[in-house]
Amino acid sequence: MERVTITLPPALLERIDQDRGKAGGKRSTFIVKVLETYYRRKDREEKDEVKTAIIEMLKGPEFRGIVQEALERRDTWEPVRTVTPDQRPLPIPPPIGVRAKRTRGDSIPITDDMKSLMRAFQNNPDRPVRSLIRRDYGVDTSDIHRWVSGEKQYMRAGTWNRLKPVLEQFAVK
Repeated sequence: MERVTITLPPALLERIDQDRGKAGGKRSTFIVKVLETYYRRKDREEKDEVKTAIIEMLKGPEFRGIVQEALERRDTWEPVRTVTPDQRPLPIPPPIGVRAKRTRGDSIPITDDMKSLMRAFQNNPDRPVRSLIRRDYGVDTSDIHRWVSGEKQYMRAGTWNRLKPVLEQFAVK
């Protein structure tokens, strides 16, 4: 906002202070709100005047014939669309972040046999904890649930070569 200095007659200031006493707040804020309300109302009245002028113009003799013709043809109007649209569903593209990624040269897809071996490993209550497997066998098993669920569809070939013997050793048979 821009700061403005104005001089008001004492009678107007008293009236502003009385009204402001009911509403509360600072005098300058109250004056700004009153001015905004006044100009908003004035804009609305101007729009109403334009609407009234347009309606009066449409009631005039030059538009009377056009309106009468439109009312007479109203019974013969056809719907805009005469052909029904195809009822086949529209193809929905996959979400942007989930598109199939380019497989790297050393990545292999996860097969059902691999998933069943991982599930058997997960179902073994006597298997060692993840940190011990990582320490003793040098294999990270933290992604097994992602491979089984299909969230991750590929695995590095080297990872599978290190993981497979561990899974076979601790899988429930």
